Amino acid sequence: MITRSLPDGLKGERREAKFENVRRLMQYEIPAVHMRDFSFDQAVEAFTRINTLGVKLKTEDIASARVAAKHTGFIADEVAPFVAELKGEGFSRLNVMHLFRACAFVALPDGRSRTPLHELSRSEVASAWSATKRATKEAMALIRNEFGLVNMDILWSGALLVPVIALCASRGVRNRDPRGVAGWLAMAALLHRYSKSSETALDQDLRACRSDDPIGKLLTNVRRDAGAFGAIANDFRGALNDKGALFAAYIACRHRGLRDLFSGSPILLQANVDRHHILPRAQFEESSRGKADAVANIAFISGEANRNVGAASPDVYLRKLKRETLESQCIPLDVSLWDVDKAEEFWAARRVLLAEAFNGFLREMLPGRRILQ
Repeated sequence: MITRSLPDGLKGERREAKFENVRRLMQYEIPAVHMRDFSFDQAVEAFTRINTLGVKLKTEDIASARVAAKHTGFIADEVAPFVAELKGEGFSRLNVMHLFRACAFVALPDGRSRTPLHELSRSEVASAWSATKRATKEAMALIRNEFGLVNMDILWSGALLVPVIALCASRGVRNRDPRGVAGWLAMAALLHRYSKSSETALDQDLRACRSDDPIGKLLTNVRRDAGAFGAIANDFRGALNDKGALFAAYIACRHRGLRDLFSGSPILLQANVDRHHILPRAQFEESSRGKADAVANIAFISGEANRNVGAASPDVYLRKLKRETLESQCIPLDVSLWDVDKAEEFWAARRVLLAEAFNGFLREMLPGRRILQ
């Protein structure tokens, strides 16, 4: 029997992420600014403003500053407008650092180690950036085509798209297998591939993108995290803050032909897909109401339908739905489970259905690969 850490092990992942931040102190670079031809009073004023009125700098701020210093006008003229464009299209989780990592790969696709953009020539950066923008658009199209998503609202990390962009920028036909990429991305998201030691994991995956069999190498990296390739019921045991499981639940339902619970219409390429509590929160005792915020209790519907349903009893509204609609949302057909008093049994049954549907998606995307039954 295959087991994995329960999603509440996310606490452990957060601790590991904090430890990783502490380890990075050993590699921390302290910049020194030399103010030439300024008076001492002006230097003091600059120091005071930086330390009392400034804000904490993010990694992308420092990286952008380094690139801007080496390549005048590049950030303002090229990077900032493109980041704003991505944000306008709902892909704001793709930040500057993600794009810079992808761009560095595009600039030196055969390089053995990471090369920061500020160490490259202006012509190398300009050429790589142009290719990166095209590849990013292709990656966004892949997300829309393979997952039916118009934005990244339910896709929890922009880091997941860095290898996708790298593959889209590659010339090899094998690198451009959108279904294979989608299968890898789905599993990587479920397992929170970049939630801890993210730089190490990203380095491994970008090295995989340089191999003769990039999809196979990426899958090997994920399989190393999983122990076995595919979802198990426990993967869906977390709360709504488990964004990887929530995304996987959406994939599972979409593989079953995802239909809105109340209109019965297919949910395809909609910007606003709402999350509906199948067993309403209001029907739980106030002290245990938080349990209702479980991934296994979430269906995907339109916002309008969610407001209209409110706290209607599931044994009432679910009986009105067609079998194909229920099955498309991986909802157990056993009517005796449609009750908050049977919540644990209901969620256990639905977790099994979600895992089966998710693995069905993987088998479709990755034919010939070994996927859990």
